[in-house]
Amino acid sequence: MQSTAQLINDIVIFAIFIYFILLVSRKVKLNVSRQEKFDNLMERKGTLLKILAYGGVVIFAALILIGKFGFNGTIAMCEYVTEKITSKYTYDETQKLNKKTQQEQLDSVMPIIR
Repeated sequence: MQSTAQLINDIVIFAIFIYFILLVSRKVKLNVSRQEKFDNLMERKGTLLKILAYGGVVIFAALILIGKFGFNGTIAMCEYVTEKITSKYTYDETQKLNKKTQQEQLDSVMPIIR
């Protein structure tokens, strides 16, 4: 599960990209001197800036959604499996298990997980 601080960071960055979209789509204006510089930049690199703005929004929206919803089940599963394995094996037994082949490890652990 994504921590609250990480989620806040993602939301802040997401908001910055939303603001960036508003700038490149000319929905928001800057002060006069900055707007002139930005307009010149848009004339030269407008397509690239739009790709960055829209791409950033998509990426950070996905990160927020994944952090909020996507990994909760995975983390719960990992916690469950870890709890089951640590309750069954001691540290030394786990070290011995780690020396076995992957198939032998699976054969030993799968009955516990099921």
